[in-house]
Amino acid sequence: MEIEDSTDTDEKVVVRLLRCRGTDPRCDHPRSRTVLRTPGLGKTLELDDRFAAGVLSAVAKATGQKLSLKPAPAPPLYTIQLLAAREQKRADELASRINKDRSYVHKGDYVFNANCGPCNNPPEAKIEAAKLEGATLHRVFVGNYESPRDARADLAELARLGYRNLNADDITGAYAVGVRENYIRDMASVGYGRLTLEQLTELRAVGVMPSDVQRYRRAGFTQVDVDKLVQLKSLGISPEELKASQDYGP
Repeated sequence: MEIEDSTDTDEKVVVRLLRCRGTDPRCDHPRSRTVLRTPGLGKTLELDDRFAAGVLSAVAKATGQKLSLKPAPAPPLYTIQLLAAREQKRADELASRINKDRSYVHKGDYVFNANCGPCNNPPEAKIEAAKLEGATLHRVFVGNYESPRDARADLAELARLGYRNLNADDITGAYAVGVRENYIRDMASVGYGRLTLEQLTELRAVGVMPSDVQRYRRAGFTQVDVDKLVQLKSLGISPEELKASQDYGP
């Protein structure tokens, strides 16, 4: 089922019934979409029992089934904690940096929850205060996963590549400049495996890509160290220019 606000029809809230294949449990590719009549549902999408009962009634009429509204416990949500600090200012600063720079964007779909609802562009980092042995800790967490397996996927991938015991600054700094799992793998494939996260962050920050490494090799430089790569890229010196300066220099 799809529910959305619309300005294109007389009924501001549009409810569509999706017919899905048994092999498509998430209904990413529905066989059909049918707009249902929902008189009295209102002009705005509301997350309450009255609205849910109206939608359920429309679905029951369309399918010929007897449906009833039953209370259900909220599903658990799983997140990745980046920081737990006594000082709220530290938590505020980290969350603000992540949300402003979009330095972390989790891979999975967002789960609907009471705080977020059907989010279009929710903040990634959230702050929650918690008590621990009488002290208040301000937790910064990201992600919004339906299972621990999904939440651990990002961290497990980094661990498989040799990156463990990362702190919040490491993670957010790397994400801010574009270090992702595919970048780590691609750099490893051209001979730069098991670099530290700091080295990867420096390389990605100045724009060193695996294709640059391949260009250096074609120019005759088989293994340029990380510091030299960063320096050359920062100065805008291409592999061809470096080769020419060595061939024809004094």
